[in-house]
Amino acid sequence: KKHKFKFKALVRGDADGNDVVDISDISILSLGLVGENELNFKQKNVLDVDGDHDVDIADLAKLRQYLSKKIEKL
Repeated sequence: KKHKFKFKALVRGDADGNDVVDISDISILSLGLVGENELNFKQKNVLDVDGDHDVDIADLAKLRQYLSKKIEKL
């Protein structure tokens, strides 16, 4: 018996799941950092863009650098 599972690749920095890293993702992260909304597990996973296992201001800074094209990849 075969089981078929579909897995969607997560895009680092893509908090809203639209496969694009944009200002909406920065907004979601910012609101999460100030406690206006709670980030879910998937959001925490993709928003830890510096890979230190903590979603914090450093991740926000890196996302801003990426969107302003100061760095090429997350």
